[in-house]
Amino acid sequence: MDFELEDHFCERENLQIMVPDFPLVYPQIPDIESLKIEDLGIYSIVRDEMENPAGGIEDFLKSHARLFDFIRIVDTGSNDKTRKYLEKAKSEFSNLEVLDHKWNGFSDARNFSLQNPKTKWALVLDADERLTPDEFKRLKQAFDPDFEVFRFSLANIFPDGTQLFNQGWLDRLFVARKAVFSKCVFESLSLEKDAKLACADAKILHFVPSWFGNDLKFKNYYSLFDAETGVFTDKSPCGVNGFTEWRKFNPERLNYYPFK
Repeated sequence: MDFELEDHFCERENLQIMVPDFPLVYPQIPDIESLKIEDLGIYSIVRDEMENPAGGIEDFLKSHARLFDFIRIVDTGSNDKTRKYLEKAKSEFSNLEVLDHKWNGFSDARNFSLQNPKTKWALVLDADERLTPDEFKRLKQAFDPDFEVFRFSLANIFPDGTQLFNQGWLDRLFVARKAVFSKCVFESLSLEKDAKLACADAKILHFVPSWFGNDLKFKNYYSLFDAETGVFTDKSPCGVNGFTEWRKFNPERLNYYPFK
């Protein structure tokens, strides 16, 4: 099929992405101010995330905005309605900052998002990941400002209910001004030799597509990375074959807060 990209929209014939057919419900969180961690913000990078297995960028903001005093989202060239939504969302979320940056791989985008941080502490989350209030409570209990980096487990949740945990830990919360990411794909935080590490005692939920959709994503999108040159394609995800399959809503999302 041919693609026509125009003005932050991805127009594709018969483009149909499964979205949840129900009202989104975000109940009140008791004592929410006592849950917050002082001087902690979310720093995220996005591209074509209007819909994804976790419910899309709108759900991402509504699920997390109340727990953080600051959220920075860097759009790296969305060609669906993501960028337009984010601009509109700034009027709804006073703690939201939206920046633009040309796509040049994952670590480059991460490092840009962390330039001139507005908070001492940064939590890195992707648009298809969620940190529920229960997990945030565990994080709050484990948080100790004497440490510099906090490690999380990551639960990959499939539409059939399967949960697969990543091997090892992910360094997702850290002192923002010290953070440097490396590697173009599957980027990682470069740690100082004497960095003080701690376990966050919390898990990040990563809602993934079906096994078939996940396979398509790796074969058709991540395969566009050139290992010899270290260059990752500038092609927009919504212009890659199989995009609608790996962006389908994962119904397992309904079993986790904030859906009731």
